[in-house]
Amino acid sequence: MLAAAGSWAIWDSSKKLGAAEPAPARAAPALAHSVAVEGGGSVQDHINHLRSSGGGALVGFSHAADYGGASVGRRLAQEIWVTDAPYSADPTGKADAAAAIQAAIDFAHANGIATVRLNGRFRIDKTLVVPSGLSLEGQGACYWYKDGTGNIFEGTWLRYRGPAALPAIRYGSVQTCRLSRLGIDCSGVAGTRAISIGSTNKPATKGLVFQDLLIFGAGTAVQWGDRSKTPLEQCDEISFRDCTFHSCVDGFVIDATNAADFSIIERVGFDQLQGVAFKLLTPGFMRISQCAAGLLFRSSKMFEISGDSPDPTIIEGCQSEGPEGKFLTYATTNDQGLIHLRGNVVNQPIEVRGVTRILSTGNYINSTIALSGYARFNSDCDVWAGALETAQVMVSGGARFRGVTQRDASGQNGRWLPVGLKIDRDPTAGGYEYSLCVRAGILGFPFVRGAEYGAGQYILPSVDNGFAYKCIGGGATSAEPSWPKAIGATVRSGTASFRCIGAGALIKGVSPIEA
Repeated sequence: MLAAAGSWAIWDSSKKLGAAEPAPARAAPALAHSVAVEGGGSVQDHINHLRSSGGGALVGFSHAADYGGASVGRRLAQEIWVTDAPYSADPTGKADAAAAIQAAIDFAHANGIATVRLNGRFRIDKTLVVPSGLSLEGQGACYWYKDGTGNIFEGTWLRYRGPAALPAIRYGSVQTCRLSRLGIDCSGVAGTRAISIGSTNKPATKGLVFQDLLIFGAGTAVQWGDRSKTPLEQCDEISFRDCTFHSCVDGFVIDATNAADFSIIERVGFDQLQGVAFKLLTPGFMRISQCAAGLLFRSSKMFEISGDSPDPTIIEGCQSEGPEGKFLTYATTNDQGLIHLRGNVVNQPIEVRGVTRILSTGNYINSTIALSGYARFNSDCDVWAGALETAQVMVSGGARFRGVTQRDASGQNGRWLPVGLKIDRDPTAGGYEYSLCVRAGILGFPFVRGAEYGAGQYILPSVDNGFAYKCIGGGATSAEPSWPKAIGATVRSGTASFRCIGAGALIKGVSPIEA
């Protein structure tokens, strides 16, 4: 049953659309008991109890019949509850509830009711289409595995069992919608999409919020635009927060002209990911923050970015794990698509090609980076954790790499280099080869006999001994001295004097190449 605007509203998904019920009289009798808010008549009993003077007072509501102030009636007039009994032993045998839920959504939209709440677990064989301004909220969702039984789903779930060509929930040319606190199970239909977001600019799709979702077994968890069908664009100002995608092939597929402008994706986990967590085709300005993925296969990736003109994207605080796969592959043809990597844990390879810029700041890098084409990769304050003498950065085809960082060492403001950084092969004409460092330390000028050094300059012996030296008295050198290996010890050469100050960077093959 369903109430008209201005009165309480309960929708039983097992029933067809019925006539609106008027609000109960002011003197509705109090019930002697309170029952769970689940299943048909028990819901009405519960609401009648809240409407009574005794029941309403328990939760801070008055029971005024005019629905003014903080009355139960006024509160309930803002939403529709769609209820369903708990799953039976065979949940796949439940009837399709899509028509009933869609009727509740359409009625709420037509009557100015802002929220449709789902309480229970529903099978849907058709796509739910959400209009502008409508919030669809569950009561939370989780699942667990039971030996001999399989996955057990608890809380609010939509079990999509319709055609793979259609999504479970669609957001078309809509604005200001919210979807939260429910699960979407697509595991019974291979290759389907859980959520589809798309706009044909009539009007644009904007202001959507998705939070506390659990998507299970989808081919694509979120399809964000689809240029293969129609020129979709302006799917912007959209946020996903605190979600989990489990056993999906792909997570986000953002495929529209400059889609995702001013959008945020944060705190999303990808468990048992088979494909790509973030497949971004010509993305707009967006930030992806604090996301993690468990990669299953060699072909699996955390980020795959491509397209002809992407906008700057920030990727921060993210991490991927797994025996194989890649953290990032990037292939674009326009250098306005700056990617800012900051504070990530990079345990799988990065591959960048084409025309693009990568700004890497404060990342923990424990894998390889391959650059080709006109890619420019700037590493600043990154922590390089690769094994010594292992090629971590491979540069070819005119790509550029810069990897010098500034940091303090033992109280000395020296110029330091990352650990384990070694460029594998010379780039072709037009490229540059910078810091080939296999040991962290202070970077100084190599000692030259007869050179003039000034106080404060850093010196490395012509034959590496593991230490760096600071000129403490300027002058011209003579023969190279026997360098002391005790920190603080001093030595002279000609009229110049030097002090041992700590570890020196070990550099191999520094040879800038310019066309």
